[in-house]
Amino acid sequence: MTKPQTKIICFPDVRYSEEFVARAVANGADLTLAGKLKWIEKSDKNQNLPRIIVEDLGNHEHVLMVLRHSLGERLGETTVVSFSEKNVLMNAFLNQALGGCGNTPTTAELVRHKYKMKVVIERAGIPTPGYSMLNDIAGLKKLSTSEGRIVLKPVDGWASQGVRVFESLEKLLNSQAQEVKEAKQNPDGYMLEQFIDAEMYHVDGVVRHGEVIRSYVGHYGRPLFGIGTRKGANFLDCILHDDGILVKRLREAHKRVVQALGITFGATHVEFFVEKSTSRILFCEAAGRSPGNGIIKLHEIACGMSTMALLADIACKKEIPILPKVQRCAALICINSPSGRILQMDDLSAYADWPEVFSTEVVARVGEQIVSNEYLSEIARVYLTGDSEAACWKTSGTIENNFRYELGASQ
Repeated sequence: MTKPQTKIICFPDVRYSEEFVARAVANGADLTLAGKLKWIEKSDKNQNLPRIIVEDLGNHEHVLMVLRHSLGERLGETTVVSFSEKNVLMNAFLNQALGGCGNTPTTAELVRHKYKMKVVIERAGIPTPGYSMLNDIAGLKKLSTSEGRIVLKPVDGWASQGVRVFESLEKLLNSQAQEVKEAKQNPDGYMLEQFIDAEMYHVDGVVRHGEVIRSYVGHYGRPLFGIGTRKGANFLDCILHDDGILVKRLREAHKRVVQALGITFGATHVEFFVEKSTSRILFCEAAGRSPGNGIIKLHEIACGMSTMALLADIACKKEIPILPKVQRCAALICINSPSGRILQMDDLSAYADWPEVFSTEVVARVGEQIVSNEYLSEIARVYLTGDSEAACWKTSGTIENNFRYELGASQ
């Protein structure tokens, strides 16, 4: 008796969706693409897969109605998969309605609301910086007793959008900055958080039946916050290899967060602070989706296995083999050049305090190139191999050449 095909509706709403689509098709899934036409065309280049065009995803009931009308009896028990932060709530709603594998709407609401998320995490006994809603008098009073800087952030933001740091709570409340004015007009949409002098790390997980079956620990050399505001290497991220006490501690903290938030299926991206003086781990925030395209690529460089392929295997209910260890580090550097020109990448020896990555002086020079992206002119993924080489791939702009460099000098 042949095993019935797994039915999947995929909303290919990020750049790396096509890898999931290809793997799911290879696994024999009954796959339908849904969502905006431009997404579908990028993920289904052969235009062979069934497709349902839904341009307006804001009304979840409407999306469900369109899916049912289009698929009819073919719908049955269907798993819905999407990857974008914007569609986390929709994804949970559709899976609940269609009996698919996915997180509950309650969990989705938690990972899309930073304040509610913090409340649940704190109740689970996981340390977190002091926090308050902007309109919570008692919370503000509690924050006022702590010295140091204060962070203002939207409760439903992502990629550090709308985040701003102030020298004190008093200066924030008296500020005439546009972000503060917007926050005061919509106090239910903003929260405050104590600024922590710490290193930032993230743990990216793949979860099945509530169990973390794969995780990667990353170290932000420079966080995404502030990107586009300074020249040079604006964003550095390094996936660390499996050895080390801190890596193990962060993995355990990630498991506790997954359990507290009720995440049962799919990808996670959880950020932590590690205090410089005490090495104490504090929860920053979590997302119920995979990290960005650059970090996803680092996963594969670090262990040789694609996170998107693993997610497709889980969605298709495949047996998961023993997964390879994360045997080497992999790092990503985003270069900011508002002028649209790059003369030289940062001297990476400036980050020699990352002994896991840069044990020797690293200088990668890029010839002057004109590119179209206003901020992220170039993305370089730098990793160590036995030959001490680094690699840079163009990901945007008018030049499509691949550049390859040895550490210390360009080829």
